[in-house]
Amino acid sequence: MIHAKRNLTTLLVVSLLVAVISLPGTISLAAAVAPVAKAMPPVRDGMMTPARIVVESSGNNYYVTDPRAGAVLKYNLYGHLVQTIKTTGIPLGIAFAGSDLLVTCGNYVSVVNPGTGAEIRRIGEPGVIAKATGVAVDSLGSTYVADAAKHQVHVFAASGVYVRSFGGLGKAAGFFQYPAGLAYDKDLNRLAVADSMNGRVQLFDVNPSSPTYLTNVKTIGLGTLRDQPLDFVAPQGVSFEYDKAGKLKRMYVVDTWKSGIQVIDPLDGVNGRYLSLVGAGAISAGSYIYGMLNGVQDWQFLLPSDAAFDPVYSRLLVPSANSSIQIIGIDGGMTPSDNNPIYLNIDASPLNTNSPNYAISGTVKPGSQIKITTNTGAIAGLVEPVGQVWNATITGLALGVNKITVLATDVTGKELSKEISVLYTLNAPSLTVTTATGTVVNGLSTALSGTVDADCTVNIINNTTGITSTAVVTGTSWNGTVTLSNNAANNFTVTASKPGSNTASTSVTIISDTTAPSLNISALPDNSYSSGTMTQNISGYVQDANPSTVSVSVNGGAAAIYSTPLPAASFSASVTLQQGANTITVQATDLAGNTSFVNTRTISYQPTRPVLTLGAATPADNSFTNSATVSVSGTVTPVNSVVTITNNGVAVAGVTNDAAGNWSAPVTGLPLVNGQNVIVISANAGAGDASLKRTVTLDTTVPGLAITSPAADISINDPSIEIAGTVSADAGGYPTLTAMVNSTPVTPTLTNGTFVLYPGAYLAEGPNTITVTATDSANNPPVIQVRNINYDITPPALTLGSTYAGYPKTISGTVESQASITVKDGATSFPVVVTAGQWTANLSSASYSRDTLQIKATDAAGNISVITGLSSSYTKPSGDLNADSLVNTVDVQLALDFAYGRKVPTQEQLLQGDIGPLLNGFANPNGVIDLSDAILIRKKAVDSTFTW
Repeated sequence: MIHAKRNLTTLLVVSLLVAVISLPGTISLAAAVAPVAKAMPPVRDGMMTPARIVVESSGNNYYVTDPRAGAVLKYNLYGHLVQTIKTTGIPLGIAFAGSDLLVTCGNYVSVVNPGTGAEIRRIGEPGVIAKATGVAVDSLGSTYVADAAKHQVHVFAASGVYVRSFGGLGKAAGFFQYPAGLAYDKDLNRLAVADSMNGRVQLFDVNPSSPTYLTNVKTIGLGTLRDQPLDFVAPQGVSFEYDKAGKLKRMYVVDTWKSGIQVIDPLDGVNGRYLSLVGAGAISAGSYIYGMLNGVQDWQFLLPSDAAFDPVYSRLLVPSANSSIQIIGIDGGMTPSDNNPIYLNIDASPLNTNSPNYAISGTVKPGSQIKITTNTGAIAGLVEPVGQVWNATITGLALGVNKITVLATDVTGKELSKEISVLYTLNAPSLTVTTATGTVVNGLSTALSGTVDADCTVNIINNTTGITSTAVVTGTSWNGTVTLSNNAANNFTVTASKPGSNTASTSVTIISDTTAPSLNISALPDNSYSSGTMTQNISGYVQDANPSTVSVSVNGGAAAIYSTPLPAASFSASVTLQQGANTITVQATDLAGNTSFVNTRTISYQPTRPVLTLGAATPADNSFTNSATVSVSGTVTPVNSVVTITNNGVAVAGVTNDAAGNWSAPVTGLPLVNGQNVIVISANAGAGDASLKRTVTLDTTVPGLAITSPAADISINDPSIEIAGTVSADAGGYPTLTAMVNSTPVTPTLTNGTFVLYPGAYLAEGPNTITVTATDSANNPPVIQVRNINYDITPPALTLGSTYAGYPKTISGTVESQASITVKDGATSFPVVVTAGQWTANLSSASYSRDTLQIKATDAAGNISVITGLSSSYTKPSGDLNADSLVNTVDVQLALDFAYGRKVPTQEQLLQGDIGPLLNGFANPNGVIDLSDAILIRKKAVDSTFTW
């Protein structure tokens, strides 16, 4: 093994040096030499009886006829079966005519579209072809068909019209015994016929303008049927190999009987010159190795039937009777490899659907095939990925869970599958609740009702109590009686369902309230007198979870109704007194119909009694203050009247009266208690008394104000941001709200203690300050809340540094400060480190596509910058090692010096010369300049269009 490796290395170096020396000159004709042949792993995928083979000129695919399968099998360059083309007859011979395939099927030739597999037309009029065994096409498009039954070769024009036949049964030149395979020599314009039972290959001139047209111009082989070079027993197939200039180089003749292939120089000697034998056995006679093989090992042939030389990858493809294609690398040629792992992703999509058709998509390793199956009989059509993207529509989902399996097979045959489960249900039924949400009832049960699709089951769940009941469904209506939790909001979920459908759901809230409201009245005391004015103010508030109204009636007349909404639940009524006694009744009713006690008091109006007036400093009735004392003063007539004051029924000390009829509360002010203060001022002149009242609410608590959204200072790029928050109410209701965006006033909208405002129209790019201020009716210090918003609509700065590899293991660049960065390919993420505005990503953890790799930077405001693919950063090594802007033999020689340690490259030379081994055609530096780099630089020196 060591000896073999040394010889191989020596051969490589010698070949490279010879190529370098001859670079400036022209290619000279030299005698053909035996090829260096090396067995590659065979192909066995899907074949039974491989017979004949043809290779696309691109080398991307080859086609094999399989008579037992009744098909042509299409393999990609990696040997993976990608298509089975069923034929109209039993296939045998095969060739290309332009982009179409020609396949012999007994007594005709089928012209097949290799893409669709459809038969386009047939060649061969009735009676012309008896048993076609081989087919070839020349440069003019003429078709040649070997006929083993007639021992002839038939000629057809490019149009398919029969032209003539030549040959016939015989041993003389130009005659045949069971002709088999045909091959066309594009260099010398010759047709090679494997003259099977005559043990030879005959070459014919196929130039219609030549006097030797269809004349035997040379016979390859001795025809003695012995075991020696140039002797064949049963030649079946022929293939030609050409040099880079397109000149004929070697000829490969398949001998089925000997299970071997003789390599021949067809240009040398009368019958050609033997070069070597490929695939023979262990018995030797002189320098010739011969004998039949049993085909039990991969590198052995078992009755080989044909051969095709692949000029792109320099390999010989040989159909063998052990159900395989044996592959022989010629002069270093080999089957290309793809070591990149297969990947498959299914895009996120809803796993519940109401449609029998389901769209599915994802990404896959480029070049892979996708096959989709289900466990329910649902069908996915043909899936043809475009690049790495695939998509399909699955039709006929079954009700219930459908398991969908996606199988990806890459060009080498590696497989990867993923599954998702999709629940298919019918649309949810229609469902409504006619009972209004928020309804308040005075009881522990109530009826709910609504509409629903026929044949549904309706359930009612009380989320407050956890009790579930089933409604009665009649046609398209439903109803049910539910139990309530007392004095609570009962949240109900109503559902409707029927077999195979989704469940419809809606909600309703019913409030149970069996508690009577509490009524607080601010008015003159019962049995009091008024003299100055016939108009009295009756005010107060209701304590109840669900207040509704207050009714006020005077002397049994029609009651005036006043609404008492939350949060204050207060009322103020103006009533007109009659002279004499007046009976005033006040009662509160809540939303459930519960009523408070009836507050009844008698107030008499007698204008002859003392008359009180209040000074300007006295607070207005039903006013609010945050001061602990208030000034109360005024005058009284007659002046000798005595004035007293009570606050919530408690006498106020220190009231002064003078001879002029002036009176006042203590100099220090009338003290207040927190909450409502009913101040009653009474005057007594001996002949009777009279009273006035003032209601003042002491409120020393500042409003509760909070900005809840956004919850903190933020950066945004969307001007439609909403500023929202809450504010608390007091006895006077909600405070007054104002707002500023920078220096521009904006009016908030307040609903039930929640406010919103929209600053977008006033935002400037950069920092912005939003200020919300709440001021209550008691004149407490205003409460201010501030939110700072950075409005940023500029994407973050992001760069990608140069890479000298097509598939680098690390990439790096710069990113804007405080921006986050991700590097992904499909669903695969790669680790990223960011330090002081510099980022580095490690790509060695998984395979990726250099075209779809995505680098994404996201700033605090949500702006995004994306770089897709590495093409923009790929700075390929030039191969120019002496910095003369040329790639020539000098660079090749330097590469060899570096490879064998005769010289040490500089860092710049390493940068420009470390290229291989290539990865998917791109530079893949490995840290040294070695022989692979020297070979690549040599290729570029020979062909300036060659690149990596």
